[in-house]
Amino acid sequence: MIFVFVLCFILFLCLSLLLRPLILSISTYAWLLGLVLLLWVF
Repeated sequence: MIFVFVLCFILFLCLSLLLRPLILSISTYAWLLGLVLLLWVF
C-alpha cells in the first residue's frame, strides 16, 4: 500500500517537472502575443 503511494507520488513529481516548462512556454507565448497585439492596435 505504501509502495503504491510512493509510486504515485514519484509519478506526480515527474509529471509536474515535465509540465512546468510547457506551462512557462505557453504563458511566455501568450504574453508575447498580447504585446504584439498591443503594438498592432497602437
